[in-house]
Parts: sequence; structure tokens; C-alpha cells
Amino acid sequence: MQNIKKQQGAALITALICLMLVSMMGVISMRTSGTNAKVSANAKQAAQTMHLATSAINQFFINPAAIWNLRTVQNVTTTFPPSTIGNAQVNIQAEYTGDFPCAITVGVSIAPGSDGAVANCIYFRVASNYQNNSGGESTSSAGFWSKKD
Repeated sequence: MQNIKKQQGAALITALICLMLVSMMGVISMRTSGTNAKVSANAKQAAQTMHLATSAINQFFINPAAIWNLRTVQNVTTTFPPSTIGNAQVNIQAEYTGDFPCAITVGVSIAPGSDGAVANCIYFRVASNYQNNSGGESTSSAGFWSKKD
């Protein structure tokens, strides 16, 4: 009978400790899920930003007028009006980087001619840049060769 009286408060203390532990686990889970949601949203926004920059490069290459308007002054950047993709404005620039021996062209010999000369090509680097509202930024670039006349 004496042992029963000593143990009557132990159940209450054990229940309170268990309740505190479960509450702490719940709070930690809520904070973790909130952080995961933020990380996921940032990853989504970064992917969208990169896709917009890449789409602007693709739009540039399917627009013959943009390619014909390139300047052939070395290290001078041609800036084009921003490309509109959805509601986003993406900046596009192209730079003539110089004349180089032509890369391999299908159906064309790149071997030196009878006079020993190798055909030259013009090389351009095209870059697009997009900065989203939260300060994230992506740049995409591509290069292309054009045969010099």
C-alpha cells in the first residue's frame, strides 16, 4: 500500500514529458516543412529564370533579321531590344569575337587550297540575361560561325 502512494504522481509527470516531446516534434516538423517549401520555390524560380534566358537565345536564332543586324567590329557588343517571353523581358546581346579558320562544314573541304590559304569564318557569341523579381539571375550563351565572304 505504501508503494502505491509514492507512484501516484509518476503517471502525470510521464504524460507531461511525452506531451512536451510530441509538441516539440510537431514544431520542428512545421519549421522543416516551411523551409522545404522555400527551397522548392527558389529552385523552381531558378529553373524558370534559366529557361527564360535559354528561350531568348532560341528566339534570336530563329529571327533572321537579328542575325543580319550583327556588327562585325571586333569586341563591339550589339544590344538588341529585350525579348518578350510570357510577361518577362529578357536582354540579348551579341558580340563579334573575330575571324578564325572555319570549323568543319558538312560537304565543304577545310583543307588549304592550292595557294595554301584556309577559308576564314566570323565567330559570334550571343548571350541572354534575365533577372527575376527576387534578384535571381541567369545568363545563357551560345556561339555560332558564319562563313566570311
